[in-house]
Amino acid sequence: MYSFFSPFPYVRLLIYWVLGTLMARFCPQWTWAPLATLGLCLSLFQAEFLFALALITLSIFRFDQVQIPCSLAHDSAMRACVVEVVEPPIEKAKTWLVVGRALALRDQGTWHSASGFWRVYFEKSARPPQRGATYLVIGYLNPMPAPIFPGGMDWSAYFAQKGVGGQIYVKNDQWEQFGSIEYSWDWLARSQKYFQTALQRALPAGVDRDVAEAMFLGVASTIDFETMQRYASLGAIHILSVSGLHVGFLYLGLAFIFGFLRRSPGIHFLMFMLFLWAYAGLTGFSGPVLRSAWMFSVILGAKSFRQNHHPVNTLAFSCLVLLAWDPQFIFQAGFQMSYAAVLGLILFQSKMKNWYTSKFWLVNQLWEVTCVAIAAQILTWPLVLYYFHQFPHPFYFFLLNPLLILLSSITLAVGFIFLALSPFNFSWLGYLLSFCFQCFHGLLFFVADYFQPVIPLLQLSFWEVVAYFFMVCLLVIWWYRRAIGVIFLMGALILCLTFQRICWVPKDELFVTVHENRAIAVQVAGAHAVLYGQITPSWVQSNIVPLLASSHVQDTISRILPRAWKYAGRSFFVASKPCAPGSHVATDLIIEPDQVNRDLRWLKFWPMSHWYFVRRPSIYRLSQIRGLPSRGVTFLSEGPAVNFTKKAALLRQPELN
Repeated sequence: MYSFFSPFPYVRLLIYWVLGTLMARFCPQWTWAPLATLGLCLSLFQAEFLFALALITLSIFRFDQVQIPCSLAHDSAMRACVVEVVEPPIEKAKTWLVVGRALALRDQGTWHSASGFWRVYFEKSARPPQRGATYLVIGYLNPMPAPIFPGGMDWSAYFAQKGVGGQIYVKNDQWEQFGSIEYSWDWLARSQKYFQTALQRALPAGVDRDVAEAMFLGVASTIDFETMQRYASLGAIHILSVSGLHVGFLYLGLAFIFGFLRRSPGIHFLMFMLFLWAYAGLTGFSGPVLRSAWMFSVILGAKSFRQNHHPVNTLAFSCLVLLAWDPQFIFQAGFQMSYAAVLGLILFQSKMKNWYTSKFWLVNQLWEVTCVAIAAQILTWPLVLYYFHQFPHPFYFFLLNPLLILLSSITLAVGFIFLALSPFNFSWLGYLLSFCFQCFHGLLFFVADYFQPVIPLLQLSFWEVVAYFFMVCLLVIWWYRRAIGVIFLMGALILCLTFQRICWVPKDELFVTVHENRAIAVQVAGAHAVLYGQITPSWVQSNIVPLLASSHVQDTISRILPRAWKYAGRSFFVASKPCAPGSHVATDLIIEPDQVNRDLRWLKFWPMSHWYFVRRPSIYRLSQIRGLPSRGVTFLSEGPAVNFTKKAALLRQPELN
């Protein structure tokens, strides 16, 4: 028997599979042949290398197999295509968002077969699109937006991994449905709609209902940004989506209901599988539910048929199967944090629990909940900082976490009971569920609104995250081997990370871009930053915070964008109406789309300026300035923010002159 059949065989198999996926994603093809040759040479000395080479090769082929090329290249011309809705529609403020599989494309009067997916936005006044329906849509095919600021989320690359090539905005008179819906899982959509109606009867319109629909049914409702920030600030954002916590409660409820069937393992296992996967389908087979349902299925199968299983091995097996189904999961933040949290619970929770024992039952329960929270964060906090650049304040997190877990658990339990008994229409259960939400949200919103429960603008680089997990592995090795060399290696690694932080050079930069058809500017100077213009908090969080975190900014301030200023030897002027330079001899002219774009011939008075249009004018208006002298033309809304840099960084609070 080979060495990879150890007490944790699937851990090694998972390592080989992930290694192949990373090679397929990041290594150029010319490197595969030398690596394969090295693997064959090593297999002459150890047979396990031959098996590892075979699994890595299979992983590479599987990664290439799931790649979905999109044949709908984005174009500024109006085009028509036929798409099939493959996911439930998501309700936005003014539109319905669906993901459609491309079936056909009409280009220059000829229809062609198509592949890939597109995100299609239907106007809100139109009737909601339906999952499984086929639509003929006419619109402009737009690419996914590029990062506006350095360090921002690259949505184009993110959606390209899923085969999504772009997005289409469709007006009411530019789409038509083909035929009737033939969707084999439509009964799941009807069941979801039934339970959604039950929640709407029990809960009044507002935050409680929106959270309940997302929490129990996975309905992508219009939860406002402030509510999501409140949840995120206390580390409870996972409650807003159906995740492992919800599947765990369902698992406990099913164990209580079907406990009498334990003497019949086959029937017991089938009943669990029926309800567990029916709920996964009811919530739309989202990623967290899929991971949790599969992991619980493996655990249940081992218990039902008296098979020995180790939690780490079971976790590795569930992860391996999901990555074999879709290797792209490994690059998703939710997938990484989900498995990191469960692995932390398996490795550290029981050991931490034994550190302290009280003679009071309540104290022991509070300590156990605290250990669960700490163990789950040991392997997830670097990922939280790397992806979201913020972290819940430890004082409020550990002080309120037991109480929040208690209230959320009660709310989840009452909610599942309410949905299970919804056919009997027990009104008192609806009142009880509403009361639970009021208590839970009352505490959560009070702390989030009146205190500072989150530490913002935190930054960890990719290599710092890798170094942290490497140090955790070294610490585990030292715990079991007590090797002094491991301590020296950890110390050297800490010194390297500290030296890298000390050698950080502050920058003084100015970024100019567009938000809601208005010019805005972001100035970064050392550890300080100023945001100029009217910017919404949600836009700051999703676009500007990664820049501020990567620049090690510690404090920010908001100001009105001045009409004229100087920076790095350049003169800027914001024109909201036609005007002549006069005393404003600007090297950079920012043109806002009020009454300016009606006639652009006044730009002949600004020949020594670079023209920045907040919004692209019509073709006719652009023809008016064709041939006029200028230093260049830039459309701010169609690309990343324009960057201006000073050679020497200021360490004081930045301020435009």
